[in-house]
Amino acid sequence: MTDRDLAAEVLPGHLRAPERLPGTGRTDLQLYRCTDTVRGVHVVAKVGRGAAAESLETEARALARLAPHPHVLAVSEVGHRRAQGGERVVWLVVEEAGGGSLARRIGAGAPTARAWAAQLAAALDHAHRHGVVHGDVTPPNVLLDDRDAVLLADFGSAHLVHDADTAGRAAGHFGYTPGLAAPERRRLEPPTPESDVYGLASTILMVCGDHHALGAQDRRLLQSCLGDPGRRPGADLLARRLAG
Repeated sequence: MTDRDLAAEVLPGHLRAPERLPGTGRTDLQLYRCTDTVRGVHVVAKVGRGAAAESLETEARALARLAPHPHVLAVSEVGHRRAQGGERVVWLVVEEAGGGSLARRIGAGAPTARAWAAQLAAALDHAHRHGVVHGDVTPPNVLLDDRDAVLLADFGSAHLVHDADTAGRAAGHFGYTPGLAAPERRRLEPPTPESDVYGLASTILMVCGDHHALGAQDRRLLQSCLGDPGRRPGADLLARRLAG
């Protein structure tokens, strides 16, 4: 299937001047920076077909459960349309995160990484309380706003409790990042709150750089997230412990 530009075919007219962004690594998913002329702001439009379309619909349902939350990326609209040739294409529009992702902040240092850990734990606690398991907590999927506050993003691999579509998905069809995923995820088991906690710790320890600069108590807390799933602390406990 050709990697044609889908923006002109499917995006609604109020999303103007779409600028294609690099970096998805997929031919079925495209990203665009657009101007939302209704609200007068820049946004990011994700446009997907095939498997990517299904992921975007999962992401939309997850974000609908979680909005609003100060540390979860906000979605402004979602829709679908038949592109040329009758192919079904889904688009999802999210707010633009001006601070980039944690993948660009490796080595940020202990105080900054600890603050981000607290915010990320709060976002995951909120998600888990609302029946959403993120499934792929990694530095590229944690964004920052203009004030360097965490915005948890990219819920396309999420598992939604009481959701027929994700409940019927085979375990191996939940995406994950091998280098940072929990051992049980690498065994193709479905995502769980415990695997999200593992992803949080992996992400924060990587971003911190020298994790020995963390206080002993914080270091033990994060390292406990990397152990046996049954003994990992919940995101609620992490949020409370890291909030101070």
